[in-house]
Amino acid sequence: MNTIDHKIFQEMTKKVIEKMWNVKFIEKQINIGGLKKKFDYVSEDGNFIGDAKYYKSLKTPSAKLSTIAEYVWLLEKTNAGKKFLIFGNDIDI
Repeated sequence: MNTIDHKIFQEMTKKVIEKMWNVKFIEKQINIGGLKKKFDYVSEDGNFIGDAKYYKSLKTPSAKLSTIAEYVWLLEKTNAGKKFLIFGNDIDI
């Protein structure tokens, strides 16, 4: 059974990747070609940008997959050197 929510997952993973890469992260809106998008993990210099996805388990993951595709596309449009997504809860994703 799911015992944590997205925010707790985000904070837990933030601590791990900050330690792993020796970088501090904040939530921040990034301007991508006139579109402002908030990402969960942005380094001060903008060289690292990522997001946490913590989905409930569903039998039909099509909506999740389209959201993932959207975030991959958005990350591709940033100037960050390291772009990443972190997934939790739904092992199928």
